[in-house]
Formats: sequence, structure tokens, C-alpha cells
Amino acid sequence: RFTQQKGLHIIIDALSELLKNKLHISILGEGDPNMAAELEVIAQQNDHLSLFFGYDESISHQMYAAADFLLMPSSFEPCGLNQLIALHYGTIPIVHRVGGLYDTVEDMDDRSPAICGRGIAMKSYDTRGLIEAVERALYLYDDSETFEHIATANMKCDVSFQNSAKEYLAHYSSLLA
Repeated sequence: RFTQQKGLHIIIDALSELLKNKLHISILGEGDPNMAAELEVIAQQNDHLSLFFGYDESISHQMYAAADFLLMPSSFEPCGLNQLIALHYGTIPIVHRVGGLYDTVEDMDDRSPAICGRGIAMKSYDTRGLIEAVERALYLYDDSETFEHIATANMKCDVSFQNSAKEYLAHYSSLLA
């Protein structure tokens, strides 16, 4: 969605700097017409920015499968499914660690064993924080062995509700006993 909640304003502000790097950014979405217009202007000036207005589930999954990274700088995210879908495809999430993003994406430099999914966490919620996170992603991408290790490990993460449901059921059963 083209909203401030999803951090699109930070992405828009960072695009001129980001697109100086050797990368390609693709955006699929709909929402705020002013944000869409800003993106359109930037895309017309740069061949390394692709826009797909509207929403198409099939295209979104093709984009996850083709991408190396997912930008998800949400200002708040109670749960978040996009980062979980990204993990499934081996697409490494770049996130602002709040809410569900905090619960499901561990910064690649933090070696805590508590969370399965590894990604890149913004150090600050602003344009500079996003640019620095993308720079870290480009550095990771250049280290192909580490990049492949993280992407492959992320694909093995079980982010389904199967195990959680069993744990909740066991917990509730123990309370009833």
C-alpha cells in the first residue's frame, strides 16, 4: 500500500541516493495518488526503477521469487505478512524493526538464536537509516557465501501456524489440568 504506515515516504525520499548504486528497485502497489505521482516522476528519470500500479497476487509472488531483498520500512506493523513471504522465497527482508517485524526478523549481525528469520534492520527510522540499511544489503550481496547462507536458512524457517498452534494447545491444556 502506498501509505506512510508502510514507509513509502522514506523510500521515495531515499530513491535518488539509492538509485546511484548498482541495483534495481521494483515497486508494486496502490494507494496515495500523490505518492504514486512522485514515484512515476522518478521512474521516468531512471531505468532502474520499475513500477506496477495496482495489486496482482501472481505478480507479487513473482517479484518475491525474483528479488534478493524486500524493503519494508513500516512505521508500525502489528503482524506483517510480507516479510514472512519473503523468508519463504529466500528474499532477505530490510525492515524497520517494530511490532511483527521485530518479532520475525533478526538483524543479520545479531547472533541471537531466538528468531529464525535473518534480515537487515534499519538503525533509525528515517531516510538515512534506510539508505544505510540498503548499503548493508549491498555489502551482504557482494559476500555471496554469507548471502546464500542467510537466504537458504530463511527458506527453511517454519513461519506457519502449525507449531505455534500445537504450543498454544499444549499450554492451554496444561492450564486446564
